[in-house]
Amino acid sequence: PGDAEILVLSGQVIEAAAKAGAEIQVGTVRQPATLELALARYRAAVQMNDHLASAWSALGLLSVTMNHLHEAKMAAQKLTALGDTAAAEQLNKLLSPTGPAAASLAPVVVAPPGAVIVDPSLPAQPPRPNAIPAADPLPSALPVPEPLPTTAPTP
Repeated sequence: PGDAEILVLSGQVIEAAAKAGAEIQVGTVRQPATLELALARYRAAVQMNDHLASAWSALGLLSVTMNHLHEAKMAAQKLTALGDTAAAEQLNKLLSPTGPAAASLAPVVVAPPGAVIVDPSLPAQPPRPNAIPAADPLPSALPVPEPLPTTAPTP
């Protein structure tokens, strides 16, 4: 399609079909509807018309659903710049620390292997009296076996 508004509308149809688990026909090919196809339509729409608020809103909302939070934040900023404060507020609410995307916005901590991670929000637990002690760690170097003889055995 060559019209940004048609791209948004077709994206909305594809998005609804994907959520319903339906198929769509693209040209002569029937295929499962996916959120990725809908997202591609919304992206094409904003490329075609950078000032179309409905395209930015659809892109932002689906980006939150698909956990593409950076793209959703960019859409919210663009909606604000376009003056669509209602759509921008809706996206910002979804992206807020108390919104549905909050868990995805939390920083990720990578611990080294064998580290014990303590959640400070949980109460401290006393050691269990019947706990089995941890096994001794493996030695840092295992002995190397003697090489096998290279001569063939005699009969």
